[in-house]
Amino acid sequence: MVKQYQPRNPRILILIFAAALPLATCAQAAGWDYQWQQAQAVTQIPSLPVTAEVVQNVHATQTLMLPFEVQVHTVYVQSGQQVQAGEPLLKMSGPLVLNFAERLEIAEHHAKAAALRISDNQSRYAAGDILRETWLEWQHQAHQTALELAALRQQQQLLAQWQAKTGSDGITLLASSAGNVLFDTELQAGAQVSAGSRLFSMQQSQQTVLELRLPAAQQANSVQTPNCTLALTWQSGVVEQQFRRYRSTVLTADCALLPGQRLSVQPWQTLAGFKLPRQAIVQNGSGDAVITGPESPALLPVRVLGRSGDWVYLQGDLAGKSVATADVAALKGQLQGMGGTE
Repeated sequence: MVKQYQPRNPRILILIFAAALPLATCAQAAGWDYQWQQAQAVTQIPSLPVTAEVVQNVHATQTLMLPFEVQVHTVYVQSGQQVQAGEPLLKMSGPLVLNFAERLEIAEHHAKAAALRISDNQSRYAAGDILRETWLEWQHQAHQTALELAALRQQQQLLAQWQAKTGSDGITLLASSAGNVLFDTELQAGAQVSAGSRLFSMQQSQQTVLELRLPAAQQANSVQTPNCTLALTWQSGVVEQQFRRYRSTVLTADCALLPGQRLSVQPWQTLAGFKLPRQAIVQNGSGDAVITGPESPALLPVRVLGRSGDWVYLQGDLAGKSVATADVAALKGQLQGMGGTE
């Protein structure tokens, strides 16, 4: 009678068999449901919440100066005239105005292409396939295109403060709040206004705004309350105990805030990065990371810049990559169990 062989520990065969299976097969067998999502590129990053106060902004003056040449198309008001919020003030024309949207779109395309070329060729440069001179030239181009895009976006934000409306014959600027419009010189249709010249200023009537303090090294261009988002249009020229004061545009009706009220708000700044669900972040030995894939899942170190709601905003080599957003802890455990980077 032949005695049938039985292993002393049946678990050994199970572990060997499981180790030979692809990661996805093991995940399905264990009941995990990995989900993958492309990192979304963003240009606005939230900062940590701070306390703001609703204050009276008495006779504040708001000035418009554009860094490019414009032509006056139509003047709707006279100097010293009282206007209400949303009332048209001035229509601008000229080549740089009419093709502004096209210039912004081209700048966004060039900046994205230059940054993607750098990220896609890091390994080739490290391997010596790309000359150092070529690599430095690519880096210079990426830097220049990023600066050009940032300048145009700043101009776009400036126009947005005046509720700019774009038409086929120019851009119309509207009063951002009630107040008196003041022209330094008489503007007439057809007049050319050189770059850096003041188009006009507006002395706002007594209204309420948000005032907050931020560390001197921090920048912000807007602030978000539970009910509304406001542009930050004024900052103090003096730093007080390492902090600088900011004030928002006039509070709108949907903000539902009263003078003297204090509340928690979230500042936002112009900064390139990526946006992912909070659950995509994992911890490894050196700090925060995400798991890219799905073909060859791997831990990728990232730098978390801010959080807002269910989203996390970060920087890292994420252009065009998909990131795990569900059962992330289980996937990390699988990677570590198979010898992945911790």
